[in-house]
Amino acid sequence: MKFHLLIATLVAAGHLVQGEILVNPGTKSAAAESARAVFEQGRSCFNAQGVPQDTTKARGLWKQAVALGNGRAAANAAMVYLAGDGVAPDQKQALKLATRAAEVNDPSALEALLAFLPLQ
Repeated sequence: MKFHLLIATLVAAGHLVQGEILVNPGTKSAAAESARAVFEQGRSCFNAQGVPQDTTKARGLWKQAVALGNGRAAANAAMVYLAGDGVAPDQKQALKLATRAAEVNDPSALEALLAFLPLQ
Protein backbone atom coordinates (compact mmCIF):
# COMPACT_ATOMS: atom_id res chain seq x y z
CA MET A 1 0.00 0.00 0.00
CA LYS A 2 2.88 2.39 0.79
CA PHE A 3 4.28 1.72 -2.69
CA HIS A 4 1.02 2.95 -4.28
CA LEU A 5 1.17 6.14 -2.21
CA LEU A 6 4.80 6.69 -3.18
CA ILE A 7 4.01 6.27 -6.88
CA ALA A 8 0.97 8.57 -6.68
CA THR A 9 3.02 11.23 -4.87
CA LEU A 10 5.86 11.06 -7.41
CA VAL A 11 3.47 11.22 -10.37
CA ALA A 12 1.52 14.14 -8.87
CA ALA A 13 4.76 16.03 -8.23
CA GLY A 14 5.94 15.43 -11.80
CA HIS A 15 8.95 13.39 -10.75
CA LEU A 16 7.90 10.09 -12.32
CA VAL A 17 7.13 9.43 -15.96
CA GLN A 18 6.89 5.84 -17.25
CA GLY A 19 9.21 4.62 -14.52
CA GLU A 20 11.94 7.18 -15.09
CA ILE A 21 12.94 9.59 -12.34
CA LEU A 22 13.30 13.06 -13.77
CA VAL A 23 16.28 15.24 -12.92
CA ASN A 24 14.15 18.39 -13.06
CA PRO A 25 10.37 18.12 -12.88
CA GLY A 26 8.80 18.97 -16.23
CA THR A 27 11.86 18.07 -18.32
CA LYS A 28 13.35 14.71 -19.14
CA SER A 29 17.07 14.17 -18.91
CA ALA A 30 18.95 13.08 -22.03
CA ALA A 31 19.62 9.71 -20.37
CA ALA A 32 15.91 9.18 -19.66
CA GLU A 33 15.04 10.07 -23.26
CA SER A 34 17.68 7.66 -24.55
CA ALA A 35 16.55 4.87 -22.22
CA ARG A 36 12.95 5.35 -23.29
CA ALA A 37 13.90 5.30 -26.98
CA VAL A 38 15.79 2.03 -26.55
CA PHE A 39 12.85 0.59 -24.57
CA GLU A 40 10.43 1.57 -27.34
CA GLN A 41 12.65 -0.10 -29.97
CA GLY A 42 12.59 -3.26 -27.89
CA ARG A 43 8.83 -3.11 -27.53
CA SER A 44 8.47 -2.71 -31.30
CA CYS A 45 10.64 -5.79 -31.86
CA PHE A 46 8.75 -7.81 -29.27
CA ASN A 47 5.28 -6.86 -30.53
CA ALA A 48 6.20 -6.83 -34.25
CA GLN A 49 5.20 -3.17 -34.60
CA GLY A 50 6.62 -2.00 -37.92
CA VAL A 51 9.35 -4.65 -37.82
CA PRO A 52 9.39 -8.45 -37.87
CA GLN A 53 8.98 -9.97 -34.41
CA ASP A 54 12.36 -10.66 -32.82
CA THR A 55 12.13 -11.50 -29.11
CA THR A 56 15.90 -12.01 -28.83
CA LYS A 57 16.57 -8.51 -30.16
CA ALA A 58 13.81 -7.13 -27.92
CA ARG A 59 15.42 -8.64 -24.81
CA GLY A 60 18.80 -7.22 -25.85
CA LEU A 61 17.35 -3.75 -26.30
CA TRP A 62 15.50 -3.97 -23.00
CA LYS A 63 18.75 -5.00 -21.31
CA GLN A 64 20.36 -1.82 -22.68
CA ALA A 65 17.39 0.27 -21.55
CA VAL A 66 17.59 -1.24 -18.04
CA ALA A 67 21.28 -0.31 -17.90
CA LEU A 68 20.25 3.25 -18.81
CA GLY A 69 17.71 3.29 -15.96
CA ASN A 70 14.41 2.42 -17.65
CA GLY A 71 12.21 0.53 -15.20
CA ARG A 72 9.52 -0.30 -17.72
CA ALA A 73 12.08 -2.32 -19.72
CA ALA A 74 13.00 -4.26 -16.57
CA ALA A 75 9.35 -4.98 -15.79
CA ASN A 76 8.60 -6.10 -19.35
CA ALA A 77 11.66 -8.35 -19.45
CA ALA A 78 10.67 -9.79 -16.06
CA MET A 79 7.27 -10.81 -17.40
CA VAL A 80 8.89 -12.36 -20.49
CA TYR A 81 11.22 -14.48 -18.34
CA LEU A 82 8.41 -15.39 -15.99
CA ALA A 83 6.13 -16.54 -18.82
CA GLY A 84 8.89 -18.07 -20.92
CA ASP A 85 7.76 -15.99 -23.89
CA GLY A 86 10.46 -16.57 -26.51
CA VAL A 87 12.93 -17.67 -23.85
CA ALA A 88 13.22 -20.49 -21.34
CA PRO A 89 11.28 -19.60 -18.17
CA ASP A 90 13.65 -18.25 -15.53
CA GLN A 91 12.03 -17.18 -12.24
CA LYS A 92 15.35 -16.06 -10.73
CA GLN A 93 16.03 -13.68 -13.65
CA ALA A 94 12.40 -12.52 -13.64
CA LEU A 95 12.56 -11.65 -9.94
CA LYS A 96 15.86 -9.83 -10.41
CA LEU A 97 14.38 -7.72 -13.21
CA ALA A 98 11.10 -7.06 -11.37
CA THR A 99 13.10 -5.92 -8.34
CA ARG A 100 15.16 -3.59 -10.56
CA ALA A 101 11.94 -2.07 -11.92
CA ALA A 102 10.75 -1.46 -8.35
CA GLU A 103 14.08 0.13 -7.43
CA VAL A 104 13.53 2.84 -10.03
CA ASN A 105 9.88 3.22 -8.95
CA ASP A 106 8.29 1.93 -12.13
CA PRO A 107 4.56 1.30 -11.65
CA SER A 108 4.84 -1.80 -13.89
CA ALA A 109 6.99 -3.40 -11.21
CA LEU A 110 3.85 -4.04 -9.16
CA GLU A 111 2.39 -6.37 -11.77
CA ALA A 112 5.69 -8.18 -12.19
CA LEU A 113 6.23 -8.57 -8.44
CA LEU A 114 2.62 -9.63 -7.81
CA ALA A 115 3.21 -12.57 -10.14
CA PHE A 116 5.51 -14.01 -7.43
CA LEU A 117 2.87 -13.96 -4.71
CA PRO A 118 1.20 -17.29 -4.03
CA LEU A 119 -2.46 -17.48 -5.01
CA GLN A 120 -4.77 -18.17 -2.10
